[in-house]
Amino acid sequence: MIRRNEQRMENKPVILVVDDQSPNIELLEAYLVPQGYEILTAASGEEALEKLSANQIDLILLDVMMPGMDGFEVIRRIRQNIALRQLPIIIVTALRETENRVKGIEAGCDDFISKPIDKIELLARIRSLLKVKAYNDVMNTYRNELESMVTRILSPERIMSAEKNQGPGRNPSSHLELLEGNEELGELAINFNHTLDRIENAYFFQKQLVSDLSHQLRTPLTSMRGTVEVALQTARSAEEYQAVLESNLAEIDRITALVNTMLMLAKLDAHTEHLRYSSCDFLKLLEEIIGELAPLWEEKSIHFIYRFFQNNRVEEYQAENALVPRLPAFVHDLFIMEVDVFRFKQAIINILDNAYKYTPYKGRISIELYPEVTGDAGIRCFVIMNNGPSIPAATLSRLFTRFFQEDISPGRAGDPAAESKSGSVGKMARGFGLGLSICRRIVEMHQGKIRAFNPETGGA
Repeated sequence: MIRRNEQRMENKPVILVVDDQSPNIELLEAYLVPQGYEILTAASGEEALEKLSANQIDLILLDVMMPGMDGFEVIRRIRQNIALRQLPIIIVTALRETENRVKGIEAGCDDFISKPIDKIELLARIRSLLKVKAYNDVMNTYRNELESMVTRILSPERIMSAEKNQGPGRNPSSHLELLEGNEELGELAINFNHTLDRIENAYFFQKQLVSDLSHQLRTPLTSMRGTVEVALQTARSAEEYQAVLESNLAEIDRITALVNTMLMLAKLDAHTEHLRYSSCDFLKLLEEIIGELAPLWEEKSIHFIYRFFQNNRVEEYQAENALVPRLPAFVHDLFIMEVDVFRFKQAIINILDNAYKYTPYKGRISIELYPEVTGDAGIRCFVIMNNGPSIPAATLSRLFTRFFQEDISPGRAGDPAAESKSGSVGKMARGFGLGLSICRRIVEMHQGKIRAFNPETGGA
């Protein structure tokens, strides 16, 4: 059953390109044929429907603005055919208005790509939808097998035969088992539903990743291209060319970091990466992280305070000649936990990064420790606060949303080098808006919760 589908996937995928403009078709053929796709073309909606009925098509690239039958009507006609309702359709159009995109979604398209066409984006969207189609083909095979099994088990002939063999006075429970199916059928149905859920989730996260990458990469790539074009317009000195290359190299490093971060977040979202739990002394791990980031704290003369809450008592610990206060052994013992140390460390670093960013010069970061919450000894609570600016009310609900960046100027009153120092503050402030999103995902994977708030005493 599966081998038949795998053999189909080894064949060239067939893409139907529908456009009334020959140059557009030729451009798409130039992009797609070298990638191993077989291309069929149609110059109108009517011709597209004819090609579709006569050929096995894997995906359609469809222009909207065509004489006669437009692209929206073509989609509606296709979706009326039950056998073609899952056929991937990408609208290729110069239309950018929200109304037209909504119209395309309502008609039944799967994705959009705007003109002028970006080759990398086009290929990524096609690969994504073809992969989903391959999964759907396998699932349709499973569905047919399941329906066939149900038909065989619950056929009138088998029920009548069972009633005849059962006879009066026999135990009716076996008759009930027959009507309900058998364990194999139930197991198959459960596995089938789980597989569908995984495919739907994978498709959603893959589509989200492609959309996010496309949006985030367009601006820096356009900027880099503009910089190079300006540099090439007139003859310049070697030093000026070097400055342009160094600037673009720094931007490439930033783009690489963005892509790696987004891929990691996509893996966390899609649950494709399993946590590797081990015993961890949280306070020791926290101390190690703060030590590794010592240059940052020293740059702004930031100091740390620990507060330990237990049995309505509060113990405060401050360091006199060290960066981090030393805590009693029994406090460490209360915060031994089973976590994925690598991922948990990522979350802590992102939280401390955010605290550092908005802590003023000679400021304070407080770490509050609660060994149990509301009497549950299995739950630990950590609160990391700084005495910088509070978080605006409108920002609190969006703080953990990916790509969200709030321009809060860190209070740096009293910093003698505030006017000239760029240091790590400027670099860190130019982040991607993904750090706290990653934090939340890691914490949730550990069955925990994370939130932001403004203490009554100030800070965040």
